[in-house]
Amino acid sequence: MNEDLFILMLNITLYVTTFLFLLRYKVWNIGTLVWTLFTISHIGSFFYYFILVELGFELGHIRIAPFLYLYSCILLCLYPFIKYGRIKKITTVGNDNFLILLSYFIIILSIEPFFENIVLLFSNTQTTDFADLYKSMRSEELSIYSNIGARLNQWSIYFRLPSTFLFFYYFSKERKILTIGLGVVLINYLLSGINSGTRGIIIIMGILYICCFFMMVNLFSKKQIKYIRKVGAIFSILFLVFFSIITLSRYNVSNQDKTMVGSLLLYSSEGPIKFNNEMYYGEHNTKGDVNLCFFKSLIGLKTYTTFKERDEYYLNKNGRRVEVFYTYIGDFVSDFGLIGGLFICLLLFISCLKILRSKKIFIGNFLFLLFVVHLYAIGFASNVYRGFYFQKGIGIMLILILIMYFNRYMHECRKKKQQRVIISKL
Repeated sequence: MNEDLFILMLNITLYVTTFLFLLRYKVWNIGTLVWTLFTISHIGSFFYYFILVELGFELGHIRIAPFLYLYSCILLCLYPFIKYGRIKKITTVGNDNFLILLSYFIIILSIEPFFENIVLLFSNTQTTDFADLYKSMRSEELSIYSNIGARLNQWSIYFRLPSTFLFFYYFSKERKILTIGLGVVLINYLLSGINSGTRGIIIIMGILYICCFFMMVNLFSKKQIKYIRKVGAIFSILFLVFFSIITLSRYNVSNQDKTMVGSLLLYSSEGPIKFNNEMYYGEHNTKGDVNLCFFKSLIGLKTYTTFKERDEYYLNKNGRRVEVFYTYIGDFVSDFGLIGGLFICLLLFISCLKILRSKKIFIGNFLFLLFVVHLYAIGFASNVYRGFYFQKGIGIMLILILIMYFNRYMHECRKKKQQRVIISKL
């Protein structure tokens, strides 16, 4: 066995051993689930390495230091969720009416796009090549929606994180109308991915729903959990069928150098290889263009708002693409360097640990946790929130969180005022 394969095996052993340790002590929660995804990704990297060698890619030597850095950062990030992954109570004090209004607003935004997506679903599956559709939409040569449908659908998608929480929250409260309405919203997100031939959206949204369910599982009754599992299994089968159709369509017209297995391993296991081979020892000079492009544009700094222009600029500058998979840690390192990337992980560790230790988690804090754990869950590939419009959605969510904190503050002020009135009367 050569040195590269030996280091790859050592790396896999680290993740598998940690996974078995968690199982040994019966730690099964959202943190363990995300660790499982990383373990599968790193096991796959061993086989992906062989595929790259067979295809004649020029690979530098695999080294142990990048893998140790990556392992340490991932463990640091996930530790709070492994330790305190089961949330016992979420408080919405001062925000009950606001959440109801927000729910209806999101539902209204999604109704028209939902019906457009239903019509498109039946027309696309019979007349459209998903590969050609994806290529046309990627190059912005085609819009599958009407003008109003496209606008409403985009704005609906900005609320993907709040709407996912609200669906499970109102399901736990047995608010049927809101649950059904928000369920339509969540289905609409998946239909958007299918109709645009975008497998990534199906995976991203599917993992978001699973993460939210696992984080909130203690809030549901046994009957509700059983119902979610049944309905989830049915929808999983349906969307797995569409995912397979899109995958076959995209594969049939793509570069035939890779087998189908090789193409799937690219998505699941390219991150560790690319991080080790290119990112760790590469130039770390993207200066926020990867992770903070929306926020840079918001304050007037020069940045790149599309994947294509960002990729072309840094390919010319460094001779290395940025729009490939380096894991989410790799994307942090790209912008902030090795020390900066570790510092970001430490900040996330401290923030999440502090929130998760609370017996009651405020809704604003929960939305932050959901964002973070979703970033981690897709992070075996990349930081999914490096996209400009994904970051815009986070910006909108931060505004909502500030409103929620203000509502809670005003509620507490009114409560104290009422208490003072009562005491004065006594």
